[in-house]
Amino acid sequence: MSRLTTLFLRVVLLFSFFSNHYAAFAKRAQGLVGFGITLYGNKACPYSCMVGTYYNRLNCSYTPEEVAAKGLETWESTPPECYASDEAYLTTIALCYNEFCKGLSFVEKTELYQTLTVGWGEEGESTLEPKMSYEMALMSIKYPVDDIMEEDGNLTRTARTPADLIEKYMNAYLAYEDAEVGNSRYA
Repeated sequence: MSRLTTLFLRVVLLFSFFSNHYAAFAKRAQGLVGFGITLYGNKACPYSCMVGTYYNRLNCSYTPEEVAAKGLETWESTPPECYASDEAYLTTIALCYNEFCKGLSFVEKTELYQTLTVGWGEEGESTLEPKMSYEMALMSIKYPVDDIMEEDGNLTRTARTPADLIEKYMNAYLAYEDAEVGNSRYA
């Protein structure tokens, strides 16, 4: 399968993964995308950081055998509790926000880290609290961070997210939002 096809399938899967969040957003929103509301607003960068790490296996992820025994899909191999407690994941996300989400203030990054990092419930709100705050995650990073995160690899310690990975997911989110603006225009 080509890298482009794989990227497309991942983006489609992740948009469906985020559908609970979008549904909750749509309940609160007044207007049409591009006309009074934005689909992602300032969240495209944090979403890209999360998606960039989404396919990595964490220390607390289910093993392939457990995934098969539970009848789960591969993308379900890491439960929300694992995301909330895995230090390598939390520090990698914080580092990504710090390096790539320059358009956000520290307060915005803190709030988005708190609400987006570990997933959503039915109403689009975080269902769990991360075991460490954004500030604590940044402070616990041992610099310099020389490890570069591999897509589909094992995330066992803090790693830098590759810029090209963030760029491709940001472009996907922004293209999707542009398409929704077009849909709103002709709705």
